[in-house]
Amino acid sequence: MIKALQVKCVVMLAVLFLGGHLSMAQSYVSVKILNEPGLPVKWMKDSLCLTDEQASVVAALDARYAIRFDSLRTSHADRYAKFQHAYRLYEARDHELKFILTEQQFVVYQAEWEQQKASGWYATGRNNNQP
Repeated sequence: MIKALQVKCVVMLAVLFLGGHLSMAQSYVSVKILNEPGLPVKWMKDSLCLTDEQASVVAALDARYAIRFDSLRTSHADRYAKFQHAYRLYEARDHELKFILTEQQFVVYQAEWEQQKASGWYATGRNNNQP
């Protein structure tokens, strides 16, 4: 009886441990989707059904902003200054995306950001009250 209880406890702990790691891995993947160069283009092409022309423009936009974000990451500015600069970069990128994506595609794109915020990851610094 005690041995069966111990086995159940070990199994439950293993399930909790693995489940936590799986949810962290899923969260990490979704964070990477929007922040790692190249991944946003693949995600956007698949999820937003981008045309080939849109995909090439988004890829160029992604490459341009990847350089800016990389220089921000390696800068020696203080944390608050980096956050403010990242905020402006995300806003500028979104502003440019509005002209590339259709209205419906942009709504789906913004919904993904909202999902990121709801999952506890909030590094965008976006003010969602702005149009």
